[in-house]
Amino acid sequence: MKSMEVKVPRNLVDQVYPHPELHGDFVVSLKNGMITDVFYDENGCYYTITSETDLIAYLNSQEHIPPAYFFRNGVFSFRDINKDDDRLLSGWDKIRTISVSLKVDKASCYQKNIERLPSKFLFQFYWMEVGLMRTVMFEDYIELILDVYYDDFVRGIDRDLALDSIHRMLQDENSLDFK
Repeated sequence: MKSMEVKVPRNLVDQVYPHPELHGDFVVSLKNGMITDVFYDENGCYYTITSETDLIAYLNSQEHIPPAYFFRNGVFSFRDINKDDDRLLSGWDKIRTISVSLKVDKASCYQKNIERLPSKFLFQFYWMEVGLMRTVMFEDYIELILDVYYDDFVRGIDRDLALDSIHRMLQDENSLDFK
C-alpha cells in the first residue's frame, strides 16, 4: 500500500517523545499501544505519513477532538485541563519538575483577565504538553508558577518567555485570548 497522510487525533496521544531523526517532529504512543511519528501543523494538529493499514484504520475510526486553547503565542500555548488529561497528570507525579515563578502586580492587569485566568492549566510547547501552570491569587499580586516536566524540550529562556507571555496577556485590555 502507498503511504498516506492521516490526521492523528490529539485525544488519542498517550505520550510524546522527541523524534530520533531530523526529519520528524515527534514520536507518539497512542492509547491503544501503537507508536508512530507525527508532524504538526500551525493549528497544533498532529498527522502522520504511513502505509500501516492497522494504524490508518484505527486513526480514521476515531473522533478528532481538537484541543481548545485559551492562549496561543507562537510556540507557546495554554489550555484548560480536561478528563482526558488525568492519565498524563498522574504520570507526572513520578517525574521531577523544574519550577519557575513570576509575581505580577494586579494593579497592572485588567480585572476581566484576572477573573478569567484558571487556577491551573496545561502548558504546551510546540503543541506538546510539557508542564502545568498554576496561579495563586494574593491581595495585591498574582503568582504564576510554571512546573516543567520535560525539561529536555523546554530551555530556561523558554520557561521565562512563557511566564512573560501570560503576564503580557493579563495586561492587554484588548486580549482576545479569553473571549
